[in-house]
Amino acid sequence: MAIASLTSWLNDPNRTYEHGKLLYDQYGDNKSLSALFKSGSTSFHLSKLTAALAALNLKANLEPKPIIILEAPEPEPSPEKMRISYDSAPDQIIQILEKKRFNYAKARRLFEAVRVMDSQQHRLDAAIEILDLMDEVNEAWAIIDEWNDTGHLREQEQKQVVVDVQHMSLQQLLKEKANLGPNISKDRKKLKVADSDKSRLKITQRIEAREARYKLVLERIDGYAI
Repeated sequence: MAIASLTSWLNDPNRTYEHGKLLYDQYGDNKSLSALFKSGSTSFHLSKLTAALAALNLKANLEPKPIIILEAPEPEPSPEKMRISYDSAPDQIIQILEKKRFNYAKARRLFEAVRVMDSQQHRLDAAIEILDLMDEVNEAWAIIDEWNDTGHLREQEQKQVVVDVQHMSLQQLLKEKANLGPNISKDRKKLKVADSDKSRLKITQRIEAREARYKLVLERIDGYAI
């Protein structure tokens, strides 16, 4: 049975290579082809990608896989963000800056990928991961600014990796349920004291994403009881 997203891309006269590559990441399982598609974007690569997606579109019962972002090209830093000197900064600040750049680039790549994800579950997981990555980016800048202003260097809070609800064991689901409830409550409290429209929008989006994930977790737990 043909897959709507693959058919749409194959029939689009203005199809893009990046879009097609993300579709192959969801449905393809040939590691050699995956490596080829990541190696360039010439007319040869596009021809091979088109043929691969056309072949996949003829298969039956294909289910989309989550798109995993392992590498993310770093964006050019804007002039106003050049707040530290590599020569004078301690190693920990340099590490925080490098991690911040990777997290920001990964969030951008995930944002691009979300638009072509066919699975609602995968879109939800990616949305939560984007919000968490941007939280880490903002916290990193706060640490760097505090060090610049006061010389004090504090630790960065560690974030948990988002795991696909569909792949969780019952024990993991129960732990996720226990974590999500308090986090949603904390976000609601933050929303009440948020002092800008941007902050309120961001917190509201995180609450909605976590509530949707919480609902999926409960459904999976109920499934174990059947």
